[in-house]
Amino acid sequence: MRKLFDINTWREVFETLKKNKKRTLTTMSGVFWGLLLLTLLLSFGEGFINGQKLVFNALGDNGNINVVVPVTTSTPYLGYAKDRPIYLTEKDCQALLANFPSITSIETMVTNWQGYTLYANGVKSTASMLYGVSPNYFYTMKVNVVEGRLLNPKDEAQKTHNCLLGLNLAKRLFPEESAIGKTIQLLNTSYAVVGVIEPVSDHFSAFGDLRSEIIIPQSLMTSLYVPERNFQALIIVFKNDHKKPSELSQSLLSFLQKRHDIAPNDQSAIRVFDTSQMVRISNAMILGISILVWIVGMGTLLAGIIGITNILLVSISERTKEIGIRKALGARNKDIRFQILLESFTITFIAGILGTALGVGIMLVINSLMKKGSNAILYHPLIPTSVAFITILIIAISGLLAGILPLSRALKIDTIKALQDE
Repeated sequence: MRKLFDINTWREVFETLKKNKKRTLTTMSGVFWGLLLLTLLLSFGEGFINGQKLVFNALGDNGNINVVVPVTTSTPYLGYAKDRPIYLTEKDCQALLANFPSITSIETMVTNWQGYTLYANGVKSTASMLYGVSPNYFYTMKVNVVEGRLLNPKDEAQKTHNCLLGLNLAKRLFPEESAIGKTIQLLNTSYAVVGVIEPVSDHFSAFGDLRSEIIIPQSLMTSLYVPERNFQALIIVFKNDHKKPSELSQSLLSFLQKRHDIAPNDQSAIRVFDTSQMVRISNAMILGISILVWIVGMGTLLAGIIGITNILLVSISERTKEIGIRKALGARNKDIRFQILLESFTITFIAGILGTALGVGIMLVINSLMKKGSNAILYHPLIPTSVAFITILIIAISGLLAGILPLSRALKIDTIKALQDE
């Protein structure tokens, strides 16, 4: 161990590498390209995995959510004609909570589907939709708060004239200043803007075009615009228990079909979206991608190790005379072994650092040029620092191991024969 920190040892290593530039560069090039390709591969894999995770960041409670949406019947049943609209009310929520112990909470949403003309800051614009949501809605269906805050239970209880604006709508109304604290006019009613929001992911949202919409307290929505509190969506949060999520989804659907006299085979009257199933599919996909990336990555490492072994075999055969001279001058086998393996480690480690650094640099440039947004397939495609160092150490250690066999064979050669060998 003392020799490892001896400056003369390292001076001899670098002098030897400098004298054999061709051999050194040949060995380093194989390691360099192997680590470069591996870094790029792992980075793209990481970016795709991050992109998949971003899609489901909009779901709270680990994705243990069912979204129930009432539509219209498609089949006549019990004297009712088809195309009958289905309405979900507060009584449905109470019945669900009473009959399904697995349900921990139900958040609701009321919508008025017509477009609205609104005025603010001397600008006339149109909101594609007006929403009223329950107080804890944003704990289960997450959004990004660009500025300001979300609506809270106080807004719901006091029916405050506060609102949230989608990011694009806020920019249209207030292009040169912040929208927070400003007032908008909607249907002869004034609202104070308390928050500007955007979707966490464009791939999953209970809203439509959230960036162009207005959200107000549900209590105010029902008192001003929708006298009957008919919910356009129920966000049902359930706890993990013995029942499979798919079974719970089917039980919820059957229960609501019976309550609203809907034919059991009518799949369009009430739609239940099991988000936990989507999360499971996504997790399985992420696991599959991770395994595939590492299989290919280990294949790349193995190819690099084989390359190092072949080069070392040639190198050791070329250095037989050098080894004989060292032994004739009194060098022990372990001294020669240590010196040559240290050279091998140094070559592979430096080449690994350079290959990984270039790969990270390329991915940093790609990351900076990528379109930023919640709908990106790749998100932050950079290899984790810990993984980068692990791969460098693996191939450096592999370089040592690859040199043991040819080196051991060379050390068995008789000193006299080694000196006679050209």
